[in-house]
Amino acid sequence: MTETPATFGSDSDLELHDGFQGLWLRTGVAEAFVALEPVFRILALRSPGGSSLLADSASEQCGLRLAFMEPEQTSESFRVGEQPARIIERAEARVRVRLARACGLRYEAAISLEPGRPVLRLDCRLVNVGTRYRRVACWSLLSFRRDGAILVPFGDASDAPSRFVRPSWTEWPQPGLAFGEKALLASLGGAMRGDFLKVGVITEPGWGAFLRSTEALVSHAPFDPAASYPEGGANVTFFESRERNPGWAECECVGPLRRLAPGEETRFSESLELITFPQPLSAEPDALRAAIDLARLPKV
Repeated sequence: MTETPATFGSDSDLELHDGFQGLWLRTGVAEAFVALEPVFRILALRSPGGSSLLADSASEQCGLRLAFMEPEQTSESFRVGEQPARIIERAEARVRVRLARACGLRYEAAISLEPGRPVLRLDCRLVNVGTRYRRVACWSLLSFRRDGAILVPFGDASDAPSRFVRPSWTEWPQPGLAFGEKALLASLGGAMRGDFLKVGVITEPGWGAFLRSTEALVSHAPFDPAASYPEGGANVTFFESRERNPGWAECECVGPLRRLAPGEETRFSESLELITFPQPLSAEPDALRAAIDLARLPKV
């Protein structure tokens, strides 16, 4: 039977989860909680009744949040996403919401679960609702507890360079980072120089994965090699903070920079995929990447 979206004039049927008000999206293989108040977040993605790999409110940051980039991060970058949202359309496995405007920008987001697969899709529109031209990029940040690892691949071609960007405030070298020929691995929660660590990767595959044991949450956003990206060109970034106990870590995806006239918009799409993978013989970055790639192949 075809599912018909319902349009709601109010959010009176919201549920409470982890201190936020929102709603659950559900299929037979996955469920996700979309928070609308006090601010928009995707707080959980899990198998039905299971546990989520995303950080909960015990961490300084939790779930998935939206922000924006200009050519560099600014003091206003997070204000656009730290807004309440209202439902525009809703069905059992999908919802479309509009965030309150801030800084002359406004997000609209469609969130949906794929039928039969533990995959969540996030499709965003960032609209220039101000009166001046803006050069901006969409930015999403997924937060995790510091009890696993984050893996980001380099290029797929045999001669693809390993391209990464390190801001000046990230101390170097870092004992928790391991570089392979095909991937960068960041082990979380161990030895770390400084209170903050950030490394961006210019990656054609366009994904980053949080790993805990043999489970992973893989976030993917398409990469446009002809476009300009903020902060030195990195489209996937790893960030870790231990400023407050227990701290948190993030895997971040950013879209291309677009010049928007008043009323124009830029779009951004991301998928979040839950996978399990066989434990490789080695915990080296390339072996873990091979295991993730194999687990993500379509099942036939």
